[in-house]
Amino acid sequence: MSAASLKSVGTVSQCTRPSLAPERLRRGGLFDPKAVGRLVDQHIAGIRDHDSALWTLLVFELWRLEYLGADAAL
Repeated sequence: MSAASLKSVGTVSQCTRPSLAPERLRRGGLFDPKAVGRLVDQHIAGIRDHDSALWTLLVFELWRLEYLGADAAL
């Protein structure tokens, strides 16, 4: 997957929403779940193109889960 593939609404819904779910972001303690939710919603609705931001958030969150664990707060 790459940032370019986030243009697909299905990809955003299937991959990004679960990985950037509010409860998961709260556990991580770094990102405002409401702000991230707005980015995802705007992207899916076609209001704004947040490919780069969502890609960065997604990759970081997947890294955090892999190397620090689901319950790790930074």
